[in-house]
Amino acid sequence: MVDKRPSYKDMDRDGDGITGHEKGLSNQGPNWVSENTGKLVVAGVVFIIVMFILSIIQDANAAKEASGN
Repeated sequence: MVDKRPSYKDMDRDGDGITGHEKGLSNQGPNWVSENTGKLVVAGVVFIIVMFILSIIQDANAAKEASGN
């Protein structure tokens, strides 16, 4: 019978024979970015909306002061 265990060259640190490259982890980059991409996008959109609202309020206040009040 043929021994189907991987050779010592194919073993990784935990000994299951599956390397990070085979799991697709080698090119993943920082984990927090991939796990929180949606949260980062939502935070960016909220930031843009808040800045837009603040600019509208400033424009309204400037127009009120310019009208002679």
